[in-house]
Amino acid sequence: RNGAADIAAVTAAARRAFGAQLDGVTNVAAEAHGGADAVNVLTVALWAFAAIAAAAGAVTLAIVLSRDVAQSEHDQETLAALGLVRRERVATVGGRVLLIAFGGALVAAVLAIAMSPLFPVGIARRAEPSPGLRVDGLVLGVGLVAVIAFVILVGTVAALRATRHPFRIEEPAIRGGRRTIADRAAEAGLRPPVTSGVRMALEPGRGPSALPVRSAYFGAVFGVIGLTAAIVFGASLAHLDATPKLYGYTWDFKAPDDTFAVRCTGNDFGVSHQPGIRAVSAVCYEQVAVDGHPTMGWSFTPVRGSIGPEVVEGRAPSGPREVALGASTLDALGKKIGDSVRASGNAGSATYQIVGRIVLPEMQLGDAQPLADGAAFTGAGGHRLLDNDATRYIVGTIAPGAHRATVLHRVNAMPQFRAPAGESNFVFDEGVSGSLRPPEVDRLRNIGWVPPLVAALVAVLALVAIAHTLTTTTRRRRRDLAVLRALGFERRQVRATLAWQATTIAAVGLVVGIPLGVVVGSVVWRRVAESIGVTATPDYPTVTLLLIVPAVLLLVNLVGLWPSSAAARRPPALALTAE
Repeated sequence: RNGAADIAAVTAAARRAFGAQLDGVTNVAAEAHGGADAVNVLTVALWAFAAIAAAAGAVTLAIVLSRDVAQSEHDQETLAALGLVRRERVATVGGRVLLIAFGGALVAAVLAIAMSPLFPVGIARRAEPSPGLRVDGLVLGVGLVAVIAFVILVGTVAALRATRHPFRIEEPAIRGGRRTIADRAAEAGLRPPVTSGVRMALEPGRGPSALPVRSAYFGAVFGVIGLTAAIVFGASLAHLDATPKLYGYTWDFKAPDDTFAVRCTGNDFGVSHQPGIRAVSAVCYEQVAVDGHPTMGWSFTPVRGSIGPEVVEGRAPSGPREVALGASTLDALGKKIGDSVRASGNAGSATYQIVGRIVLPEMQLGDAQPLADGAAFTGAGGHRLLDNDATRYIVGTIAPGAHRATVLHRVNAMPQFRAPAGESNFVFDEGVSGSLRPPEVDRLRNIGWVPPLVAALVAVLALVAIAHTLTTTTRRRRRDLAVLRALGFERRQVRATLAWQATTIAAVGLVVGIPLGVVVGSVVWRRVAESIGVTATPDYPTVTLLLIVPAVLLLVNLVGLWPSSAAARRPPALALTAE
């Protein structure tokens, strides 16, 4: 009735009822926690994807909508002369903003309902009893209100800025005194297409010729951040997947002791004397209770060298009164390193001091051993808790230079690790084996599609912002481009001018975005790694991160091909006549 709080009372009642016939009481909390953890990993991934997608969409929408509303700024003098007060001038763009807000929210709701049969994914889908079309009124309602409110807010702010006061279109004053970066580039002898492109990228201008360069920079920075963060996260996940030590396997092989002839002692049946062996330990595990919290208790008895649990923080236990706990165990108990706990098992109970936070592996398929939930003791410390029914393994590491397959073959040939002739009920019957990838890491691999998808989404939205700026340039700076053509620019030089504008925007995005993306990717990875209890140190793939630079430069120049080609084909006389 009361969950884990009733376990002790139920166990006592069962012992009174069954006496010697009671084989044991098994707590299935580990299995329950494992299923919950599996779904939680997917939930966190989808929340992260939703948050990044919403942020990227909001940025792009704000850029495009604010620039669209700002176009009405040039009509304010006329509207004011016709007698419209500011409130009425704001209302002239209100209908357009409301149409975008309600239309976009409606499309979003319809698509969300249509895509609901695709979710949940992974293990959560196998657990869902009735996947299919789903209409969640609360989620859709909150989403609709958020979308509508955001669009109206952006549109209102943009309209208020555009209607601050009527103005006359004036030519920008001639600059004096302060030299710009474009001026310095020209003084350095760079070619005119370079200086013209840099000037358009760095100097937004005023009035009808103003360019949305700040929006382009923001989009470029945001896109590079998303791309870099996805690369850091993906590389860190790949490193975790390829490094068994990080998820608890501090040994190269394990051999099951199916004899049950010895308790959790250091008897290794002579494995440590086999050629090519560097270190050997005896590992036992059995369910225990730590301050009433059911978890798996492990004992490590060194035989040769030292093999212990993977330590994430603090250190491994070294005395009979010390224990190291998993992150989930520490959270469940509300304890930290340095505190004391009372542990009890089938053989007895004792008080221990917490000295570290550790990761514990899954030893055999179906063990349901959460990485972050467990308690590790020394051999002497575990002897107080674990009885003869504890599962026992001999684990070892292979010496450098030794042939792995040969060493494993020798150990596997030992009679203690082979099923007796004619017996098919051998407990494990798995022989000597290596590491098993834990479910937590498998779940992360199953959502490996999230980082690339997020990176692609953010990159596309960033390119939209940059393309908007380049297209606006060909329209608002058509007179400048026409003057350049009249002064002798060829079509290829016009295209080069816009290419240098795009390259400058991309360069700023790279300089600012890559460091910030590394930080964001590291923070996200640390959050995910800590949620499953493993070491949270991210991996930084230097070569891949350096490849972002040419990739981004190529992408922005490809996006700029169409507007630059259109500007190069436009007759200069036509543009100057229009002016």
